[in-house]
Amino acid sequence: MKNKIYLIISITIITISVFICILYFANKETVNVRNPLVITDTSNKEVTFTKIPEKIISLIPAATETIYDLNLQDKLIAIDSYSNYPEDTKNKTKLDTNTGLNIESIVSLNPDVVFMSKMGQTMDQYNNLTNSGIKVVMVDASSIEETYSMINLIGKVLGKGKESVKITSQMQIDFNDIKNSIKNKDIKTVYYEISPLEYGLWTSGNNTFENEIMQLLNTTNIFKDTTGWSEVSEEQVLIKNPQYIVTTALNYGETNPVDEILNRASWKNIDAVKSNKVYNINPDIMSRPTKRLVEGTKQLKKLIYGE
Repeated sequence: MKNKIYLIISITIITISVFICILYFANKETVNVRNPLVITDTSNKEVTFTKIPEKIISLIPAATETIYDLNLQDKLIAIDSYSNYPEDTKNKTKLDTNTGLNIESIVSLNPDVVFMSKMGQTMDQYNNLTNSGIKVVMVDASSIEETYSMINLIGKVLGKGKESVKITSQMQIDFNDIKNSIKNKDIKTVYYEISPLEYGLWTSGNNTFENEIMQLLNTTNIFKDTTGWSEVSEEQVLIKNPQYIVTTALNYGETNPVDEILNRASWKNIDAVKSNKVYNINPDIMSRPTKRLVEGTKQLKKLIYGE
């Protein structure tokens, strides 16, 4: 009788264990030859994976940041020369993407996936890599909505779909909270300068992250009628007379970007200059399609509204 009871208990334990394993693997994202992962990247190209990538190369700073956000930095075997965040990127192997991409050096690293962008790389480079048997995923975004898709795409490819959705869902909550916090504020006019006078004035117009963020903050970009990043003249800025000026220029020499703008002789009658409302902001948090766009929005909100 006692042996029979032990047998029943043993069978019950085994049955429960098997059931738990079935549930675990049913809910776990598995990718293999029989169950491949087929994705369509942002350039509408189809890429098939028969395993979750273990060796990753990122040739775009935004992808690098997202891979860190997904806690997969240990799988990064190389990154582009512009990837500078987070701080740990300085310890990664950097590929020279300033003077040109060395296809042979990438192929020699035998990556499972390479993340590229149309803005950073050429179609010839893409074709050379794919013709060498390298799986390449193009990731581009020019709006906050496209940023969500890009982050979720990277997460899906790397087997972190749930984690990426968690990131983008939090971003949506944060942006909504920011928008609600300033909906009763008076509209301000802003001139956003991405290149100083010395090199020719350039600004962000429609279809840029910067313009979308300014809209979200209930401000008016004085060059909202231009498209993308465009060159403008001093005369145009003077006529539009912005209440705020935000520059992303870096410090060069002894004069910082804010002082350089405040000391422009012909700009002394601009409202922003007269009221000393000229500010400097990190361009990366305003233009890279990552979760740090939320940080950029919060910083710009604080500069304009003081909160």
